[in-house]
Amino acid sequence: MSRPLEDRREAIEPLTRLTDACITTGRKGKQIEVLALKSVLLQKDEKSKLAQEHLRKALALAEPEGFLRVFIEHGPIMAEMLYKASKQGVLPEYANRLLASFSAPTKKETSEAKTQALVEPLKEREEEILQLIAEGLPDKDIAQKLHLAVSTVKWHNGNIYGKLGVTKRTEAVARARALGIL
Repeated sequence: MSRPLEDRREAIEPLTRLTDACITTGRKGKQIEVLALKSVLLQKDEKSKLAQEHLRKALALAEPEGFLRVFIEHGPIMAEMLYKASKQGVLPEYANRLLASFSAPTKKETSEAKTQALVEPLKEREEEILQLIAEGLPDKDIAQKLHLAVSTVKWHNGNIYGKLGVTKRTEAVARARALGIL
């Protein structure tokens, strides 16, 4: 067993006690920070269900106050967790707002994320259409702008959604941002 894995496991219990202390003392901001950290550690330890549970609690506490930094500072792993939370219907508007706040990754991070996350990379035309979707253009306007038939745009949309593993335009944009494609 590697030491980093042991370190993560050893950190969970003190974080649980710290969460309890934050609840007792009314330190909501610290409680959100601890829950977010616990969710990341659990995700890295491949305890996805428990990680998502802690993230749900953190999001529920953070949403009324509009906390951003506490989630963004955890980087790509948190972006992926927020994407999953949004897809599962956990405060999707807030989760998508958080996803939109992540900074653009470096070129190296982008290519690694694309390779790891997509079964098949997006084609140049699909990336172009996805960018226009992110700008809020409807299919008809995208078709006019790119000199395509609306049915062709819809066909590309289907390919984009399939490659990103989503079913809606907003999910596609959030997923693409989480992966650094946008």
